[in-house]
Amino acid sequence: MKRIIDEIRTDKIRLYTVSDAYILRCSDQKKEINERLDRYLNASTYISILLDTAKDLFSDKQITSGETWISDGAWIWSADLLHYYKHYNFQWPENMIHAIKDRDYFVPVLTDDQLLKLECITFDIKRSVFKESWHSSNEIVNQSPVLAYDIHNL
Repeated sequence: MKRIIDEIRTDKIRLYTVSDAYILRCSDQKKEINERLDRYLNASTYISILLDTAKDLFSDKQITSGETWISDGAWIWSADLLHYYKHYNFQWPENMIHAIKDRDYFVPVLTDDQLLKLECITFDIKRSVFKESWHSSNEIVNQSPVLAYDIHNL
């Protein structure tokens, strides 16, 4: 499964790849859900949707695919992580939590220009980091720059 958390408002994009093993380790921790953070994450914008589901790591339940991505304009994250946060104590990167708190949990409304830039970034991540390839005349794919990534594994 290809899960990501991506800080995009830096010179070098900080990309966290989230493994099943990390999610399983998080599930052993007992932390209360921060309701403000939960509302913030769920109110953010879906920017890349894969019309598919994935199997929950802990049950046979079908959940949103990790290849569906959400953003607040500063971060991008895999949609299945919302489920793992709510039900299994998934721990978000501290710098992401601090950035959200600094905004007082206010979710910005993304402009069309911001959404287009986010779409370019998602194509670049899939192409550069995950080595996915496809053939398309889509202008966004062709415009998407190859960005510099600082990759961290969770």
